[in-house]
Amino acid sequence: MKPPYEITAEILKYITSISEKIGEVNDKWVGIMDFSCDQGTNWYHLWGNSGNGTFGTWVRNSGDKYLAGDFDGNGKADLFSVSGSAYWAALQEYNPSNWSWIHKWGNTGNRWIAGWYINKNDTYVIGDFDGDGKDELFCVNPNGWSQLIKFNWVAVGSGGYYNPQTVWSNNGSGSFEGQQISSIQRWYKGKMKTTSRDEMFTIGNGFTGVVRYNGSGWTFITGEGITTSFTTPNTTPAHASFRFMGTGNIDADNYDEYVAISQQWIGTQDYSGGGAGMNHNWNNGGNSMLNDWNLNTDVEYLLVKAAPNANKQVMGIKSEKKSSGWGPWYKDWWEPTLVGMYKGNTAFQNFRMAPQNNTTAAGYHSLRVYPNPTNDILNIGLEDGEENVTVTISDITGKLISQHTFSQHINSISLKELPAGLYILHAVFADHTSINTKISVYGK
Repeated sequence: MKPPYEITAEILKYITSISEKIGEVNDKWVGIMDFSCDQGTNWYHLWGNSGNGTFGTWVRNSGDKYLAGDFDGNGKADLFSVSGSAYWAALQEYNPSNWSWIHKWGNTGNRWIAGWYINKNDTYVIGDFDGDGKDELFCVNPNGWSQLIKFNWVAVGSGGYYNPQTVWSNNGSGSFEGQQISSIQRWYKGKMKTTSRDEMFTIGNGFTGVVRYNGSGWTFITGEGITTSFTTPNTTPAHASFRFMGTGNIDADNYDEYVAISQQWIGTQDYSGGGAGMNHNWNNGGNSMLNDWNLNTDVEYLLVKAAPNANKQVMGIKSEKKSSGWGPWYKDWWEPTLVGMYKGNTAFQNFRMAPQNNTTAAGYHSLRVYPNPTNDILNIGLEDGEENVTVTISDITGKLISQHTFSQHINSISLKELPAGLYILHAVFADHTSINTKISVYGK
């Protein structure tokens, strides 16, 4: 029996959004990572496809779009995929009991999702807009069309299937509750003025709007014309200099904030407990820094949760340009080299690491642990020159399983006698710095 992990929408949503960046390097790999605070603070590998180019029934290609949402209300995220060719769409759920994917719905490549005709420049937003505990799919295209789709379960005998149905459409009118779709540059879901359901938060060139779905149509709740942003004068919230814009509950007031990041500025503003007007909360003064993170670099940003009930945190992923080969074989690519996570408007850093495929770091030391998960051999790689590194394996209750002292570049431990589950590897270096990382062991 393999460990019974459950993939939440928060875990899956943000990892899949990174895939577009990684897809510039290699469009075959898919993986699920979990940030866990119960044993240290680190990322742990839960599942991967070994670079075979597929997961479940889906074949990966560059340009694919991935979003996650709980469409059936079972508390687990479904992964919604749309192909870069704009023909294929599918809905799958990760099954932690056997590390596989459950196919829930697919359009067989006919380019339709219910009544929505897929285009390459579509924008998709997933949220619980009607407040029934199940997410819907909002589709919009700059040509003036927008549509809301719900995935309903159709029971047939002892089984059934999911059937996407259009519950609202603007019929190509070109507007979204008084706003011209062509002038809206950003679409986000967020609990901006209510905590009972998701609302649509729109950003245009100099305005913002909050629109709420009432079960049969959308109602415009509030909107503001913004001539100056909350960060720097004469820069609107949708200005091209902003590397990231998003919504999330940063300050633990139960309402989502709008977060914007440029090369110099980071700041947040919200409706302060659902109030009438948007208020500025915090910014960094335009000093190009978020704590010790330099904003003026080639960085991808996400808003993530470090725990199910945690507030959103800012996660930065810095990439460096790599090269290989010569002549006709010469190739450049961007490779993620540094990750940082920061929480709260105080910009307090609570996690930072330089990842290199199952590598953890402490101070000037690093440790490679692979394969992880494993059902037998666990390899532990040390940097050249490391001596007398003490490694212990414990279960999640803290009970010591084994202890080892390593000085070789590559070392191995057999875990085949351990029951399936999670274990903690603790490594102590000669300078007394240490590393904790989770090890997943699964049955034969």
